[in-house]
Amino acid sequence: QYVNVLQTGEPVAMERQIGRHWYLVSAVRFDYDGLLTSSIDITETKLAREQIEQINSQLRRTNESLDQFASVASHDLQE
Repeated sequence: QYVNVLQTGEPVAMERQIGRHWYLVSAVRFDYDGLLTSSIDITETKLAREQIEQINSQLRRTNESLDQFASVASHDLQE
């Protein structure tokens, strides 16, 4: 990807994992043959995002169970 930045001049941003840490890495061409990169440690953000996704998944399953219960309860009440 760095070679592509040098060849095309088009900047790139990507998430990379190094060991247990995640980084947001950006690269832009500097002058004709230079490359300027920066990286930000996003490990805490990445872990928080994963935790939110897990909680959302649990909430979806709970809502499905509640919907099924409500449907059965409604059917029983109608009888």
